Amino acid sequence: MKNIKKIIIAFLLIMPLTAYLKSEEKKVGLNAAGLIKNPKVDVSWNRYYDSSQIKDIMIKLEKAFPSLAKAYSIGKSTEGRDIICIEITNFKKGNPDKKPGMYIDGNIHGNEIQGSEVALYTAWYLLENYGNNQKNNRTCR
Repeated sequence: MKNIKKIIIAFLLIMPLTAYLKSEEKKVGLNAAGLIKNPKVDVSWNRYYDSSQIKDIMIKLEKAFPSLAKAYSIGKSTEGRDIICIEITNFKKGNPDKKPGMYIDGNIHGNEIQGSEVALYTAWYLLENYGNNQKNNRTCR
């Protein structure tokens, strides 16, 4: 009986949110967080990538967004693989070294693969959404 109460309570808490989302969808076309309708770089986020695949995705991002992204090696791993970095900024608007920045590190330890996925997704999401702020229905640059 306790389990049924929990399910009913959870269902009752979800119902008002579902009704709200349906009404908002009619107003502004509410999208799921992270949804890109027509991405320039199509990446499946339902799996993990190895180092060569991550490098390939970063190079695709650089090619798709040449004025916003530069992918390059910052050294070698102990096994001789390139340590790839992707720098994201509007290169047309000033020297990146003079702008405020943020550093995201993935795979500090080789067996912690989720870190690279988070860093890669963040780069992909920022690039694919550059210039769009749908919440306020305006363009940002």
